[in-house]
Amino acid sequence: MGDPLPPLLRLRRLARDAALQDLATALRAEADAAQGVAELEGAITRETEAAGALSGDDAVVEAFGRWLREARRALSAAEARRDGASAEVGLARAVLAAARAAVEAAEALAERRRDDARAAALRGEQHALDEIAARDRTGRLSD
Repeated sequence: MGDPLPPLLRLRRLARDAALQDLATALRAEADAAQGVAELEGAITRETEAAGALSGDDAVVEAFGRWLREARRALSAAEARRDGASAEVGLARAVLAAARAAVEAAEALAERRRDDARAAALRGEQHALDEIAARDRTGRLSD
């Protein structure tokens, strides 16, 4: 059986990349939702100002009142979408942080393993050199 660390590291990097993509998607959704709120707020402000300048009859005022109620409902729904999108961004940031930490942990383990392997190789080389030196001393002494 092979070393499970390289595939684990690949999987963790894929998860990190997917989490980063999810964050980008969530940020776009949040920006779109915020833009929708801003547009509705702007429309309400413009229409309210225009209604103040109206010199129309009661039917015009009643029509504006109906429109304003619907606009406020739409604004409330847009604000809820924006708040939900903001919560999704927070969740995506947390998932990305966890994914990055998992990659860092796997990379640190891989680095420790490489260091251990280098140290073991150096110890092996030193042991081989020590054996050669011991044979040389033994060989010289027997001459």
